[in-house]
Amino acid sequence: MSDIRPIGVHSGDNKFGLQRCPMCGRGPSAHFHTAGNFMFRDGRSSIEYRISALCQDCQDDVFGHFDIEKGDT
Repeated sequence: MSDIRPIGVHSGDNKFGLQRCPMCGRGPSAHFHTAGNFMFRDGRSSIEYRISALCQDCQDDVFGHFDIEKGDT
């Protein structure tokens, strides 16, 4: 399982305007981050953040991890 997270989305750039993940309560500084951005593994995860405000770790907890390149969960 790759933990590379090349896609950054500014914290608060979600439909709720939240600066922290609503599930774990951590901000971008508690995760893989770059200059206040939450970092995501792929485009689908960054889109989900904009909808739910969940960080990558919490998305993996809720939906499971799916590696698009490998085609596995």
